[in-house]
Amino acid sequence: MSYIPSSPPLLAAPSPASSEPPMFSSDGPIGEADVVNYQSPRLKRKYRGAWWDGAAAESREQEVKKSKLTRNIDSGVWLLSDESTEEDSMSQGTIPSLDDEATVQRIIQDGVEKNRTTYDLQYRSLQDAHLHHLLMLKRVIKPPLDPGNEIPGSEYYRSMVPEIFLDLSSNILQRLSPSLFMVEHLVHLILRQNNIQELPPQINQLHHLRLLDVANNELKFLPPEILLLYRRNSGFQLNISGNPLLRRPPVTLGLRGFIDRPLRWGGPPTLQEAIDMFQACESSHRKNNRLDAAFWYVWLIRHLEAIAERDPNRLHRTFDSTWFEDVLLVASTPVAYYECSGKLVPGSAAIPKDIDSLQFLIKSVGSVKVEPFHWWEPPCRSGMRSLFDVSLAKTLSEVSVDEVYELCGGEVPAQVQFALEKAEENVACVYNLLRRCHVCGRDYVEKRAEWLEYWVVPNEEYLPVMKRVCSWRCVPDHIAKKGHNIRAI
Repeated sequence: MSYIPSSPPLLAAPSPASSEPPMFSSDGPIGEADVVNYQSPRLKRKYRGAWWDGAAAESREQEVKKSKLTRNIDSGVWLLSDESTEEDSMSQGTIPSLDDEATVQRIIQDGVEKNRTTYDLQYRSLQDAHLHHLLMLKRVIKPPLDPGNEIPGSEYYRSMVPEIFLDLSSNILQRLSPSLFMVEHLVHLILRQNNIQELPPQINQLHHLRLLDVANNELKFLPPEILLLYRRNSGFQLNISGNPLLRRPPVTLGLRGFIDRPLRWGGPPTLQEAIDMFQACESSHRKNNRLDAAFWYVWLIRHLEAIAERDPNRLHRTFDSTWFEDVLLVASTPVAYYECSGKLVPGSAAIPKDIDSLQFLIKSVGSVKVEPFHWWEPPCRSGMRSLFDVSLAKTLSEVSVDEVYELCGGEVPAQVQFALEKAEENVACVYNLLRRCHVCGRDYVEKRAEWLEYWVVPNEEYLPVMKRVCSWRCVPDHIAKKGHNIRAI
């Protein structure tokens, strides 16, 4: 009869199916025990299964060591050890090497599963086509707090709407993607150090955006929709430094600093007193041929006049700090008019390519009247669009460009060819075959006029905003018609 140990029992009760097998610690097989096994401290090894099951002990896996950071004494920089993984480096905030799209997708998926609200995707070699993975961020929620065994207080009934912070700096983005602007709960969007040349109008879809950082890109102007973010979100911040914007220095007017100097005025000035003072300064600088200083005073005066235009009663009131919270139009450039073929109308002004060719149109201030250097007024400003423009807009709202080519057969008229090429350019810029007129709201393929407007925002920085319209009639009268109250600087 074979030997049967007194314990454990012959038939061990199996663990429930929903429970993990028990875990035991051991000093190692008894056959390998020696005097070292009884020295202190002893390192016990853990494995799953019954303690008498020798097969389980032989098949147990060695525990994986945790990654750790080592210190490089020579350079004073934290370096990863050989046992560290890529995810460990990301958790420590280090700059990873260039990653492929699959890695970025994995990072976003992992964050969405854990309902993270901060996503740092710097230095990831991201291109515009990779941004469609950002749609997963729409599934992020702000999970409710767990009160445990306590009675939940009012703080546990918070909103589940998240506030998402997204950093896409130092990639190779150019046109961005409509997927980015579908993440409606973005509050901070950082796009520094890319190759962005134009922001799309869809930026207005980010209703909760509080910070937009597009520093060090290739922007020359901004879309009109950027002004809606200022009006909608009090305290909205925009960083556009390091871009080749079409504006002259100083980019910040500093009017608030002038008004806050009581020694200069002998007391808080009224709006009219400040205008009169700045007009005298502007005239003096212009007579002495100090044009840069005169230019600055013209902008200051125009800012004050724009404040008064909101409410004429302000002219005889002392300054109120809330007046600087408005978004105000202060100047524009001459209008560039285009023919149906997309060519610039002979004699019309063109949009400046750099700040050296900039010319501003401002309502006349002071007694000096200066005519614009170049002015062209269209003989007719009808808002009636051609049958071709109307039919093209209707067609492209229903079918694609490829389908239009198929319908045209082998030969495509030159005018149709040009229009379809412009429509494809629109897809790259505004993600749609058709653009929306900034004045009347109608859809169009090719602009008929455009100009730059300069708006002062609450931090007293003036922004160049590009306006494009579908017809010559949509050009506002104050810049379309030559008048005595317009001056160029």
